[in-house]
Amino acid sequence: MPKKKSFLFYPQNQKRGFTLIEILIATAIFLILANAIFSLSTGVYDLIALSRIRTSARNLAKAKLETILNLPYAQVGTTTGIPNGVIPEFENVTLNGGDFKVYTFISYIDDPFDENSPTDLLPTDYKQVRVEVHWQNSKLKKMTDPIVLITNIAPQGMETAVNGGTLSIFVINAMAKPLTQAQVHIVNTTITPNINLTLKTNDQGLVLLPGAPVCSTCYQVIVTKEGYSTDRTYATTEVDNPDKKYITVVDKQVSQMTFIIDQLSNVTIDSFAKSNDTFISIPNSQFRITGTKTIGTTMDGDPVYKYDQTFTTNSAGKYSLTNLEWDNYIITIPDNENKIIAAINPHLPLVINPGENLELKYALVPKTTNSILIKIENTNSEPIGSVSTLLHLNPNFNFTNVSGMEDEVNFGQVFFNNLSTGTYTFTLDHSDYKTKTGEISISNNLMDTLILEAK
Repeated sequence: MPKKKSFLFYPQNQKRGFTLIEILIATAIFLILANAIFSLSTGVYDLIALSRIRTSARNLAKAKLETILNLPYAQVGTTTGIPNGVIPEFENVTLNGGDFKVYTFISYIDDPFDENSPTDLLPTDYKQVRVEVHWQNSKLKKMTDPIVLITNIAPQGMETAVNGGTLSIFVINAMAKPLTQAQVHIVNTTITPNINLTLKTNDQGLVLLPGAPVCSTCYQVIVTKEGYSTDRTYATTEVDNPDKKYITVVDKQVSQMTFIIDQLSNVTIDSFAKSNDTFISIPNSQFRITGTKTIGTTMDGDPVYKYDQTFTTNSAGKYSLTNLEWDNYIITIPDNENKIIAAINPHLPLVINPGENLELKYALVPKTTNSILIKIENTNSEPIGSVSTLLHLNPNFNFTNVSGMEDEVNFGQVFFNNLSTGTYTFTLDHSDYKTKTGEISISNNLMDTLILEAK
């Protein structure tokens, strides 16, 4: 007897369960929404916290100003500032669970309404108070924009005479334009109480301090800015004859000094050895770099250079020079290396402008008695590659070399070594320039520059 087939019937309105894909999609959507809600909640919380700490900072600044306003006029000043007073220039304060740094700057103002010093015989018209409250953003791990409050305080009745002169600091950049917000640190330890204050230049690049105590060669000034070079005065204990001595302040006179700073630059150095026409990277090469700016002279009248340092390239033949001031620099090799430069790109002097990142390559050969490195340039002082150079010395010395191309260490240069002392004739040939001939006397190891004129 045949078996009966059985059939299962499901009601049409019965619902099926979710598939795995549907569950994953729903979970992903939920996580996205949850993350958005969490981020929004965190942002709101951070905003509330920032608002609270800014309110605390503002209240702290207001309280500081209120304290100063309640002082007798003669006491309104910082303990190490100009004018001198009872207010500390810097304080660490904890308030409502926040850590704050409070800076107070107080200075005399010479109002132009009644002319300025030295025409104005009473340049200390009133005092200006600036309170800055800084704090650190705990999330970003950096200082936030401070709360700044400024007010002026005038003496009761007529302005009175204050002994002293006006110390004027003018800060400009390499283009001789006034530099705002430069940091000016002023120290004077020859008077009591000592002066030790830090101010920032105004929109005209100036820091003006009427009422500065009178003294001779006594005010040390250091000027800088974040990411910028430093310019300063020097004592005779640092440099025998400084170009910028400590500043002297004369009663009822303006003592002004100009300082020049600009953005710092970086240079990557690569050292090579020259073997015939091949350049091979060499490690641990010692070189000296010297700028042309001076800070004074020695007792013998020799210049004291602002930058004069010796470095050694690493195992890969590289060295990174950071925080270099704009200047023209010379690269030399110390005598103990017993080597000389056979090629260098770019040509010397190395011209560094503010805010640059440069690369420099140099190649060395063992030192010989006589050699010459000839730099070949056009009338715009630009190197010229592929210049055929013939060097001749009677009766039978003839040697030809060709200057390298732009990416090569010997770009626009030819080098001749193991030479005899004497006067050589040279011939320079290039298809785009007029042929140049002449004589050159060679004794010792020399560098020279020859200029080609375009056809």
